[in-house]
Amino acid sequence: MLKGAPYAFNGWRVLLRDEPNISWLLLLALATTLLLFTGRVSVLELVILLFTVIFTLSLEIINTALEETLDLLVPEYNLKVKRAKDMASAAVLTGLITYVIFLFIFFFN
Repeated sequence: MLKGAPYAFNGWRVLLRDEPNISWLLLLALATTLLLFTGRVSVLELVILLFTVIFTLSLEIINTALEETLDLLVPEYNLKVKRAKDMASAAVLTGLITYVIFLFIFFFN
């Protein structure tokens, strides 16, 4: 596991440098953590919100890797590739929508 750590850190470096959505999701995680100090969410609710953000971040990383791989394998326009990319993006959007739903449930309950 430790042998793969340099590759993982390099992956984070590339993501932070080249993918603005990653930075936004990390800011969202930080903002979510700060919600605890408002007293409007419990620790359990915070954990659920953080899990949702981190899960969405993971989906975004997988989406980015899929897009990069498909662009390498099929450089010309291809409808099936477009559909695969759109579906991966839909997974990220689903995670964000889930986060917003939980946020409204917990924060405005």
